[in-house]
Amino acid sequence: VLCVSGLHISVIGMSLYRFLRKKGVPYASAGVCSTIPLLAFAEMSGFGVSAKRAVIMFVLMLLANWLGRAYDSLTALALAAFFLLFDNPGLFQYAGFLFSFFAVFGAVGIGQELIKIVKPEKKWKESVLLSLGIQLMTLPLTRFFYYEIPIYAMGLNLLLLPMMQVILYSGIVGGVAGLVCLFFGKCLLLPAAAVLIFYEKVLTFFSGVPYAYVVTGTMERSSIFVYYGILFVLLFLLKTEKKSNLFLGGILILFLILMKPLPKQERIDVLDVGQGDGIYFCTKNHESLFLDGGSSDVSLVGTYRILPFLKRNGVGKISYWFVSHTDNDHISGLMEAIDAGYPVEHVVFAKHGLKEAEGCREFLKKLEEHKIPVLFL
Repeated sequence: VLCVSGLHISVIGMSLYRFLRKKGVPYASAGVCSTIPLLAFAEMSGFGVSAKRAVIMFVLMLLANWLGRAYDSLTALALAAFFLLFDNPGLFQYAGFLFSFFAVFGAVGIGQELIKIVKPEKKWKESVLLSLGIQLMTLPLTRFFYYEIPIYAMGLNLLLLPMMQVILYSGIVGGVAGLVCLFFGKCLLLPAAAVLIFYEKVLTFFSGVPYAYVVTGTMERSSIFVYYGILFVLLFLLKTEKKSNLFLGGILILFLILMKPLPKQERIDVLDVGQGDGIYFCTKNHESLFLDGGSSDVSLVGTYRILPFLKRNGVGKISYWFVSHTDNDHISGLMEAIDAGYPVEHVVFAKHGLKEAEGCREFLKKLEEHKIPVLFL
């Protein structure tokens, strides 16, 4: 109920505002009456960066209507960024701030511009161009902060986003009705529940499909500047030239920059895993090896320390994962990596002494289930 985004703010605020206007309420009164509950809702939910951006843009839209001026989304977006950064300049390095503003700019700036240039005849083509605009703006951020690219993201967005309105309206109506009659409220929430279950099934399926995510490593800042520079030059040329082959060629160049691998070098990294062990090796031939990987005092050490380190450095797989013994402080992170589906080509044990180790059978069974070959040296 309290997980909010700009979409929630826009739908709730605009629905209330338009309802009041249709009832003949003046601009100023309708604006105040729709803004107060919106601010209360945003405050109750924590007033995150995305909510602040949406509220500021919504208030600017109300002011424009009240003053009889045209509302421009990009101007409102720029003013929202100015207000938030003036209050806290550190937000410019915060992923939530960047994703929120870049996604909106991708929709109203790039996506709408592509629609004007292409002039699609069908609604679904407009949705494709809007989604493309959002992806073009946010994919470098995805790589920079999360070190991997979701290959099927754009297609899934086209499939799933249109159903978000069902969740929102079913949730709002069901929540209000539930205040009067709990059973009736639950019935009205069924469409939202059905869509959410469908979301979960689809995302679970595609997360298991090969190449659902490509580990790229973080994106170098120089590559980010080059990427956005080419993107804006491409849009400028499209507005003047309007050539489809220019657009396709530009998209190909952007894709090559986006997927540019990080340079690799011979190195040894000793990870801070607390009470335990975890050492990464990159050989002269750029082959990735790992020794142990576990902890007895850091929970989820594989999820939050080992895997982020590997992915940030563009290590998409470990060729040989050496295990000295199967105590938990040496293999807990490795087991988490295997369960997460991270590619491990071989696990290597010492030839003698393995069978006497505690937890050996359970660990070997897990390796067998994931079809990971075991070598004894």
